[in-house]
Amino acid sequence: MSSKIQFIKDMEAAAFSGNWEKFKTFFTNDMYYFVGNKTELHSLQEIVDYLIQFRGKELEIYNLEFLLAYEEENTVVTELSVKAVRLADKKHIVFPTVDIYRFKDGRIHDWRVYAIEPTHVGDKSVLTGVPKSA
Repeated sequence: MSSKIQFIKDMEAAAFSGNWEKFKTFFTNDMYYFVGNKTELHSLQEIVDYLIQFRGKELEIYNLEFLLAYEEENTVVTELSVKAVRLADKKHIVFPTVDIYRFKDGRIHDWRVYAIEPTHVGDKSVLTGVPKSA
């Protein structure tokens, strides 16, 4: 397993455990985060706040299964199967996601999540453009 793929797994473990200070160490200060077509964030604290809120009100993810990981230079693409409880109806669900991670200076500076689950889909895209750091 490559060091970048293990790095991503370690980042996910920090998020799952709620160790937000450790979680922040995996990212550059000019971080860009995009989920589905409805969430676009530009700071580490925004990302932490979003994940805390999301886990408390939307989905409680309890398992990520890495199905595929592809790495080329400073980019890693993962295909995951996600198991979660949708908090609105307490239903256990499983859905696929493809995540793209771009690295700069050994840390993640661009993270895009393409999850196939209605929680991540809005009426229109919030994407305002490619971040300056990409």
